[in-house]
Amino acid sequence: MLINKDRTKKTQHYNNRFMRDKFITEKEAADIYGICTRTLSDLRKKEKLQVNKHYFYVGNQIRYYLSKLQDYFELESERKLQQQ
Repeated sequence: MLINKDRTKKTQHYNNRFMRDKFITEKEAADIYGICTRTLSDLRKKEKLQVNKHYFYVGNQIRYYLSKLQDYFELESERKLQQQ
């Protein structure tokens, strides 16, 4: 366990899981990568983006793991460059 400045205890799991990865909305993801929200929807429907790996639901809203989405788009870019 860790003790932060407020003298409250935090577990290592909390720090690793929630503090390490930033969550973004579908609109933010579309803006960052210069694509439409429809493209993200299509990638989910085709299961190229997988639930609980690349994104998760908060009620009926979608949140993306920024680092996982970045990894996906980098791999796709490399794959497309190799095909040329």
